[in-house]
Amino acid sequence: MQTALGGPLNPLGIPDITSFLQQVFGQSAFCFPTQNTDLVCDLANAFNLADLCWQNQGQWGDIRLAKLDSPDANLTEQVPTAGLLKQAFEDGYTLVVDDLVATNGTVATVCRQLGRQFACPTQCTAYWSPSYSQAQALHYNDQDRFVVQVRGSKNWHVDFNGQYRPFAGEAYRPDWVARCGTLRQLRLTPGDILYIPRGCSHKAATGSEQSLHFTFSVSSLRLRDLLLELLQPALPGQDLLRPALRAEDFDPRRSNVSRDTVLGFLDELTARIRSEPELVPDALLRLHKHFAAQLTPLNLQLDSELQRGRPVLTLDTRLEVNPEQYFVFDEPGQRVYFIAGDIILPDGFRWVFDLLRQTGVFSPREIITQYEPADLKLELDAFAQLLAQNLLWFARQAD
Repeated sequence: MQTALGGPLNPLGIPDITSFLQQVFGQSAFCFPTQNTDLVCDLANAFNLADLCWQNQGQWGDIRLAKLDSPDANLTEQVPTAGLLKQAFEDGYTLVVDDLVATNGTVATVCRQLGRQFACPTQCTAYWSPSYSQAQALHYNDQDRFVVQVRGSKNWHVDFNGQYRPFAGEAYRPDWVARCGTLRQLRLTPGDILYIPRGCSHKAATGSEQSLHFTFSVSSLRLRDLLLELLQPALPGQDLLRPALRAEDFDPRRSNVSRDTVLGFLDELTARIRSEPELVPDALLRLHKHFAAQLTPLNLQLDSELQRGRPVLTLDTRLEVNPEQYFVFDEPGQRVYFIAGDIILPDGFRWVFDLLRQTGVFSPREIITQYEPADLKLELDAFAQLLAQNLLWFARQAD
């Protein structure tokens, strides 16, 4: 497994991904230099203000303005022309570009790879800030975020010890911001990445330099999500649980009633998990299918074909698994779920599960040679069907 360099398994170039997931993710803020030498250059080349203005001309949509001190409330009532955005930038406004995953192929690739790495939908927002500016006051978010500094520099103040972990959809809690502890100061320069867990308060401002950074937001699967999924089916004792949790019963004199009822309910759930081995895997599969259904299909195939050409599919054509896809494998059900779709694999096509886990470049001939038993149906048409579903791509380059 790739751990240090950038690539499909680690697009942000986290130095030690295993240690990061075990010791940092969801626990504490963390700053590190990316080990993916192409990341900053690729993102910088992907940000073209002229194109963004053209895409958003005539309406305020995925591009917006942000300024902490004395913002002009009437500014957004004007047509967002290139001239207006330029003037707003010179007046101290940060240009914020949302939903880049749906409009930018480079960003989409990174988001899809992050989605596969963290098993969740990923979004990206770009922030272009003028010098000596601040877009927001101290605040927190309900998603984990990776801040990638691309151009210039930015000064951050982050509560590294924050313990509040809100879930998506919860009401914002200003009191948690007010009670945050000592803020650690950081200066990000190109190639630096700042990981901020959900609930950790932070703010940022520029100095003498302008700044461009991309924020990748991940809504990762959490234990609460799994427990809620497991609790969906009707379980014995559920009718007893509801009255035990009534607000008027939260009284020290009645606490044993609520406690004993909840403990009995959890015991029942634990016994069911132990007696039904498939219960947890089934719940996880449903959650991942839900994540896959949330992802918007990307219409980037034409652009890819124009850039790479469209070679004729032969036994020696170089192929790769689409790095922008998000896969969920239901092997017992012989089904593959992907962005906004799924396929059922007939008997003899189980090799497709292994194929879609490939991280390198390959040819149909190499895969057919690898699976020579006659009971498997490895035909060139199968690869053509996977290409048609955008699950495979023609390789960008030979390995």
